[in-house]
Amino acid sequence: MTDKNVERASVLDTATLSDALDKHGLNGQCYKIKPRTTDSRMTGRAWTLLYGPAGSPAGTVGDYIDD
Repeated sequence: MTDKNVERASVLDTATLSDALDKHGLNGQCYKIKPRTTDSRMTGRAWTLLYGPAGSPAGTVGDYIDD
């Protein structure tokens, strides 16, 4: 699957993206992001998730161990 926006963003560094977001009023979106390694780059889509309590009561450790 080809995504032109991801391709365009893949050539930019974090500081450039952060400055562009700041200019559009989205301040602090890339605050203190640091590379975990300098020998690779990663670009792609992200999804925001909201974690919350499940609808049923929490189980015990035995409920999660495969037999």
